[in-house]
Amino acid sequence: MTRQPLTASPAIALVAAVCFSSLTATQSAAAQQAAADPKLPVGPSETAYLGYHQGVQAVQLCRDRVLDASEHVTIEALIDQRLEAPIGVGRKLALIEAAKDGIKARVADDGCDAPDAKAALQRFDDLTQAR
Repeated sequence: MTRQPLTASPAIALVAAVCFSSLTATQSAAAQQAAADPKLPVGPSETAYLGYHQGVQAVQLCRDRVLDASEHVTIEALIDQRLEAPIGVGRKLALIEAAKDGIKARVADDGCDAPDAKAALQRFDDLTQAR
């Protein structure tokens, strides 16, 4: 007796195809948004990541504090613990650069008393005091 390979019913195959195409379309839309402006955050984890790194930069600019390598490692671990979803290394680098550029411009224009700078400093303090 020869066994026939198990094949999915046409209905299951159709459902699988629809799910796969929907997933592909969602990933494609996110990739297009990130490619259009790679510095824009996509989703809550990236928005939070950008905000925390604005705080790191604000501390360096407004408090004249230089963070050493071990502090950066510790801060990065604290940030990762607070994210809803992981972010790839390359994407993190793009977001860090965006955070630096954004807060530098704000501080240059409005000083460290600007609401954005104060909020960034508060995010940094909340992050580092929660240890």
